[in-house]
Amino acid sequence: MRLADRPVPSPEVLQRSDFGDPVLLFHQLLGEVAALPPVAFAIWREVDGKRSVAEIAALVKKQCEEAPPDIARDVAAFLDDLQRHGFVVMESAPSHRAGERCRQTTRPRAAPPVVHGAARPSAPLDLSVAGGIRFHLVALDEPAWRVLAQLAAAACLTTPGDAAGQTLFLATRDQADPAFAKGEPLLLLDPPGTRPFGSVGDGDPDRQAMDTPASESEWLWRQLARLSAFIGQQLQARGGILLHAALALLPSRSGSLSTRGGSGVLLGGRSGVGKSTASQRLPPPWRSLSDDTTLVVRRTDGQYWAHPWPTWSRILEHHLDDHWDVQAGVPLQAAFILEQGAADDVSPAAPAEAVALLMELSLQASRRLWEVDRHHLDIDGIRLFNRRRLDNVFALVETVPTYLLDVALDGEFWRKIEGIHALFPESRPSGHEAPAARL
Repeated sequence: MRLADRPVPSPEVLQRSDFGDPVLLFHQLLGEVAALPPVAFAIWREVDGKRSVAEIAALVKKQCEEAPPDIARDVAAFLDDLQRHGFVVMESAPSHRAGERCRQTTRPRAAPPVVHGAARPSAPLDLSVAGGIRFHLVALDEPAWRVLAQLAAAACLTTPGDAAGQTLFLATRDQADPAFAKGEPLLLLDPPGTRPFGSVGDGDPDRQAMDTPASESEWLWRQLARLSAFIGQQLQARGGILLHAALALLPSRSGSLSTRGGSGVLLGGRSGVGKSTASQRLPPPWRSLSDDTTLVVRRTDGQYWAHPWPTWSRILEHHLDDHWDVQAGVPLQAAFILEQGAADDVSPAAPAEAVALLMELSLQASRRLWEVDRHHLDIDGIRLFNRRRLDNVFALVETVPTYLLDVALDGEFWRKIEGIHALFPESRPSGHEAPAARL
């Protein structure tokens, strides 16, 4: 950003200071969150569309006793970063501008014809999670059923019994009549072999040209990732969150291997930080329940439970027989955000920092929900989706403590977690579900 530029706050940005410093900026359309410590907030506070970068730097320099001589360069770099993440723009923009940018990144296509009368597969699947939440998953055509069949195999799902639950429908574009859904939540999947517009160059594995048909494994991987985000969306209205984080079972102090005798801890972090490797390094009686994604659910009593979720990238590697017992939830005791370090170390995360970190993990887990048909985005729906997600993360941080965990290549990081565990009361089983540990 040039020193003469005059940045403008995006109209989509909301400011939250629920936990004090650092102040949080939240982009309600993109879902991005930025944590601003005092100096960064001092810069943000002067961004009004009238002041240039040089003028903002001069004002901040007056407020900082030990400002560096090249503060203007630092301010420009910081505002560049805010601009990359959509928090500032270079001119005023209506609230739907970000949605227009999404449409401009895709090629328009004609509405596909709908084939009516397609056979409706029987035998829906049952998905039950903590808090008595139950979904019946129904496929409306053969490709959608293939997606559900893989979900059932990977997540250990069964056909439903007599218990009541919400029905979620899946249908493939061009093949089934969405009217079958009768107003219930419906996820439209890509037809087999197709790629979503804008997918080339997004860093996905097995990237190919747009006109090259997607392989069965790539198509299945994308649809399962979107289905996961779709289920997470339904749970958001009930306080649930889908997180890009591993789930480990912290054994009880008696050393029990049973899920009913231990508590769950999240191992999150940016892509490539080593969540899967850390999960594999855990020694008995620890157990790794998932190494990539976790579904966090809030029960009616306000306590949180965590459910392992399949690692869908395994589909691309043709490991179709891997499975995760999704319905076997565990009480969630703590979340740990991993970073690579020279030595194992753990420290509490400030609440606002924890919100920003967990929001990023949630964004990573749900990003594929909106990647299809971006030229038909429901902008208001996305705002509501992201606001609910932020509220759910705030509630999670208020109940479940979050820590920063440095992990050394040859260390025993789990010892640090066990030390934290020793500070909390032991969770006790009760009925079919053990109450969450009181933190």
